[in-house]
Amino acid sequence: MLKTKLKRCSKCGKEKNVKKFYTRKNSICKKCAREYQKKWNADNPEKCREYDKKRRKNNPEYKKEYNKKWNADNPEYNKKWNADNPEKCREYDKKRRKNNPEYYKEKSKKYYKDNPEKYKEYDRKRRARKAKADGSFSEIEFNKILNFYHYRCCSCGTDLRYTDTHRDHIKPLSKGGSDYIKNIQPLCAYCNLSKHTKHRDYRDTWLRNYAI
Repeated sequence: MLKTKLKRCSKCGKEKNVKKFYTRKNSICKKCAREYQKKWNADNPEKCREYDKKRRKNNPEYKKEYNKKWNADNPEYNKKWNADNPEKCREYDKKRRKNNPEYYKEKSKKYYKDNPEKYKEYDRKRRARKAKADGSFSEIEFNKILNFYHYRCCSCGTDLRYTDTHRDHIKPLSKGGSDYIKNIQPLCAYCNLSKHTKHRDYRDTWLRNYAI
């Protein structure tokens, strides 16, 4: 029968199995070493941050795995921080996209393919912000408009359930039009692209020709 090798910890003074020590050269046990490290970290926060910063810089894979694990363990903290720091979030996202253009290009392409309607809505809101237009509308509001016009193009009467549906700004954003639902009319792709940047209201046309 093998005899258990014991070693005395110089910190707590207790004899313990050698497996309770990190290495044979260590004079203090794992428990005491952890307690000492914890106290040292609390007493030296600046040195800890500097050391961690250097380690992350020299070990990008470690940083990646550490961040992934931390984010998974602290979802609520990240959510609150993002809500409290929108400007920093946008700046970080802008920098990340600049440093990884190909990755985000492929990501956007995949998202567009999987979510065409959401992507169109995002693009519409982006153009409205760029034009500094007043107001906004939701898909629920637009669906109510579609239902009112029986899912038909206000200009030509095409059934929009079988073709692309465009959310046309009656008064174009480029000419000072708002992004409120009252400035929106459903058109087919052909009619909207033909209208281009003209200020034309086809809603009366629908009422005259297609209303039941």
